[in-house]
Amino acid sequence: MAAKDEASLLIVETASPVVKKWQRLYDVILQETMSLVHERALYLNMIEIIRTNPKLPRRSIVYSWIAKAHAQSASSSVRRLRDETKGTISLWRLLNDIAWNPTEITRSWYVSQHASGVMQFRANRIFDAFAGRGGAHLRSAVIRGHQNFLESRVERIKDFVDEHVAHHALTLTRPPTFAALDVGITGIQKLVARYGLLLRQAPQMGKMQPAIQEDWRNVFRIPWIR
Repeated sequence: MAAKDEASLLIVETASPVVKKWQRLYDVILQETMSLVHERALYLNMIEIIRTNPKLPRRSIVYSWIAKAHAQSASSSVRRLRDETKGTISLWRLLNDIAWNPTEITRSWYVSQHASGVMQFRANRIFDAFAGRGGAHLRSAVIRGHQNFLESRVERIKDFVDEHVAHHALTLTRPPTFAALDVGITGIQKLVARYGLLLRQAPQMGKMQPAIQEDWRNVFRIPWIR
C-alpha cells in the first residue's frame, strides 16, 4: 500500500513548447540516422559476402559502383545532419538551439519522466552528464562540447560533399576515406543515442544497433542472369 501511495503522488511535469519542438525535430533526426546506420550495415555485409566468396571475381566495376553509391549516399546524409542552414532540420541545428536555451530542460522535468526509485536515481545520473552534478538545468558549455565533437568528426565529409557531390568546385579537397566516413557515422550515432536519453528518455536508443527485419540476403541466393 505504501508503494502504491508513493507512486500516486508522483507528478509528471509537462514539457515546454520549446522542448516539444525539440522532440519533434529529434524524431526526424533519429529516422535519418537510423537509415544511415542501416545502410552502412548493408554495405559492410555486402562487402563481406564479396570478400568471402571465392567464386566471385576479385575486381569488378560493379564493386566500384556499390562503393561509390554508398559513399555518396552516406556522405550526403552526414552533410544533412551537420547542416547549419536556417530552416533546415539537422543534428547540428538542434544542438545549437538547445545550447542557446539550456534552461528549457530542467532536472525536475527530466526526473519526473521516470518512475520512482531506481529509475529516478538513474535519471539523475544521466542528467548530471548534461548539467553537471546537481545542476538544475542543462549547461550550455556541455552542449557546445557535443556540437564541437560533431564538427570534428564530420567536417572533412561536409567539405567534400559541398565541393564534389553537391557542386563541382574548381579546387577539390582530398576525398575522405571510408574509415573517416565510418568515424563520422559512429560519432553521429553516439550523439543521437545520447540525446534520445535526454529528449525521449529512451534507453534502448543507447545501442542504436541496426536491426533489418527482412531477409535482405535472399536476393543474392537467386541467380540474376538466366
